[in-house]
Amino acid sequence: MIEVDDTPFMFWVYALSFIIVGGIFFAGPISLFPDIDRLRWSLRVAIGTVGALSVSVGTWILIGSPRSRIVADAGRALIRLDRWGIGRRERFEWSIGDLVAVQLSERRDDDGERVFRLSLVVRDGRTVPMSEVWHHGRERMAEAVRQLADMTGARAVNAGDGPRLDSRQRVYPRG
Repeated sequence: MIEVDDTPFMFWVYALSFIIVGGIFFAGPISLFPDIDRLRWSLRVAIGTVGALSVSVGTWILIGSPRSRIVADAGRALIRLDRWGIGRRERFEWSIGDLVAVQLSERRDDDGERVFRLSLVVRDGRTVPMSEVWHHGRERMAEAVRQLADMTGARAVNAGDGPRLDSRQRVYPRG
């Protein structure tokens, strides 16, 4: 049995910082700030609005970065992908024979740096990403792809030194 775990801890810390600071800015004009009576009503509304927006952004980041885990159990001939986060829990299960490939998807982030994501390609042609979060560090992700592919008998795509596919290209089942 092999497990591949994706816990985007730093995304959660980043999101919580938005929520905490935004919460202070939202609650401040209501009653948290000392001498709140000296502030004009319009300034209090503006500060509270900025706080509410910050809380919303933090919540959006938390919702968009669930914890994910792939468990491949050769003894039961089963591969399972679990994703759980705020307000959702998803579970996908396939027999190991339905797994065609394990793919390392690659793209550029906003700064132009390469980021990666592990995806499962199943026999019906779907490419199912392990997580919605893209990560830096190709070699660590490629090693997870190779180990998962070796254990399940699927193809490892983009995990070696050969030509690389980008995130828009797909792997199709063999004949």
